[in-house]
Amino acid sequence: MLQLATSRDSAQEAPAPSVGTTIDQAADLLVRYPDLSTPELARLIELYRSMSALDTAQLISDTRIGPKMTQFRAENRSEIRVPFHQYSVFVFIAVAGFATIAWALLVYQ
Repeated sequence: MLQLATSRDSAQEAPAPSVGTTIDQAADLLVRYPDLSTPELARLIELYRSMSALDTAQLISDTRIGPKMTQFRAENRSEIRVPFHQYSVFVFIAVAGFATIAWALLVYQ
Protein backbone atom coordinates (compact mmCIF):
# COMPACT_ATOMS: atom_id res chain seq x y z
CA MET A 1 0.00 0.00 0.00
CA LEU A 2 2.78 2.40 0.90
CA GLN A 3 4.61 1.51 -2.29
CA LEU A 4 1.49 2.22 -4.38
CA ALA A 5 1.05 5.66 -2.80
CA THR A 6 4.71 6.48 -3.39
CA SER A 7 4.53 5.55 -7.07
CA ARG A 8 1.41 7.68 -7.50
CA ASP A 9 3.13 10.67 -5.88
CA SER A 10 6.20 10.37 -8.07
CA ALA A 11 4.04 10.05 -11.18
CA GLN A 12 2.30 13.32 -10.29
CA GLU A 13 5.59 15.14 -9.76
CA ALA A 14 7.12 14.09 -13.09
CA PRO A 15 6.74 16.69 -15.84
CA ALA A 16 4.19 15.82 -18.47
CA PRO A 17 5.69 14.88 -21.82
CA SER A 18 4.99 17.12 -24.80
CA VAL A 19 1.84 16.05 -26.57
CA GLY A 20 1.33 16.29 -30.31
CA THR A 21 3.58 16.41 -33.29
CA THR A 22 6.25 19.02 -33.87
CA ILE A 23 4.01 20.94 -36.23
CA ASP A 24 1.10 20.86 -33.75
CA GLN A 25 3.29 22.16 -30.93
CA ALA A 26 4.72 24.89 -33.15
CA ALA A 27 1.25 25.89 -34.34
CA ASP A 28 0.01 26.18 -30.75
CA LEU A 29 2.93 28.44 -29.86
CA LEU A 30 2.68 30.51 -33.04
CA VAL A 31 -1.00 31.23 -32.42
CA ARG A 32 0.04 32.98 -29.20
CA TYR A 33 3.20 34.60 -30.63
CA PRO A 34 4.53 37.25 -29.64
CA ASP A 35 2.90 36.79 -26.22
CA LEU A 36 5.19 33.90 -25.25
CA SER A 37 7.28 33.44 -22.15
CA THR A 38 11.04 33.02 -22.56
CA PRO A 39 10.91 29.20 -22.21
CA GLU A 40 8.06 29.03 -24.73
CA LEU A 41 10.00 31.17 -27.21
CA ALA A 42 13.06 28.94 -26.74
CA ARG A 43 10.87 25.87 -27.38
CA LEU A 44 9.42 27.46 -30.53
CA ILE A 45 12.93 28.20 -31.83
CA GLU A 46 13.94 24.59 -31.08
CA LEU A 47 10.85 23.27 -32.86
CA TYR A 48 11.43 25.54 -35.86
CA ARG A 49 14.99 24.27 -36.26
CA SER A 50 13.76 20.66 -36.30
CA MET A 51 10.85 21.16 -38.71
CA SER A 52 11.05 20.01 -42.31
CA ALA A 53 10.49 22.38 -45.21
CA LEU A 54 7.06 20.80 -45.70
CA ASP A 55 6.08 21.49 -42.08
CA THR A 56 7.22 25.10 -42.42
CA ALA A 57 5.27 25.50 -45.67
CA GLN A 58 2.13 24.09 -44.04
CA LEU A 59 2.38 26.60 -41.20
CA ILE A 60 3.02 29.53 -43.54
CA SER A 61 0.05 28.56 -45.74
CA ASP A 62 -2.34 28.57 -42.77
CA THR A 63 -4.15 31.94 -42.88
CA ARG A 64 -4.32 32.11 -39.09
CA ILE A 65 -0.66 31.20 -38.45
CA GLY A 66 1.12 32.45 -41.59
CA PRO A 67 1.43 36.13 -40.59
CA LYS A 68 2.65 35.19 -37.11
CA MET A 69 5.17 32.77 -38.64
CA THR A 70 6.48 35.57 -40.87
CA GLN A 71 6.76 37.88 -37.87
CA PHE A 72 8.50 35.17 -35.81
CA ARG A 73 11.03 34.48 -38.58
CA ALA A 74 11.76 38.20 -39.05
CA GLU A 75 12.22 38.91 -35.34
CA ASN A 76 14.27 35.79 -34.55
CA ARG A 77 16.35 35.41 -37.70
CA SER A 78 19.68 35.10 -35.91
CA GLU A 79 18.38 32.46 -33.48
CA ILE A 80 16.71 30.23 -36.07
CA ARG A 81 19.55 30.14 -38.58
CA VAL A 82 21.65 27.00 -38.55
CA PRO A 83 25.01 27.82 -36.94
CA PHE A 84 27.94 27.74 -39.38
CA HIS A 85 29.81 25.08 -37.40
CA GLN A 86 26.99 22.61 -38.12
CA TYR A 87 27.54 22.70 -41.86
CA SER A 88 31.18 23.80 -42.04
CA VAL A 89 32.30 20.21 -42.75
CA PHE A 90 30.20 20.17 -45.92
CA VAL A 91 31.66 23.51 -47.00
CA PHE A 92 35.16 22.15 -46.41
CA ILE A 93 34.43 19.01 -48.46
CA ALA A 94 33.03 21.10 -51.34
CA VAL A 95 36.06 23.43 -51.35
CA ALA A 96 38.44 20.45 -51.19
CA GLY A 97 36.61 18.82 -54.10
CA PHE A 98 36.84 21.94 -56.26
CA ALA A 99 40.51 22.36 -55.37
CA THR A 100 41.19 18.75 -56.36
CA ILE A 101 39.42 19.19 -59.69
CA ALA A 102 41.31 22.44 -60.38
CA TRP A 103 44.63 20.78 -59.51
CA ALA A 104 43.86 17.80 -61.75
CA LEU A 105 42.96 20.08 -64.65
CA LEU A 106 46.18 22.06 -64.25
CA VAL A 107 48.46 19.04 -63.87
CA TYR A 108 46.98 16.88 -66.65
CA GLN A 109 46.67 19.42 -69.45
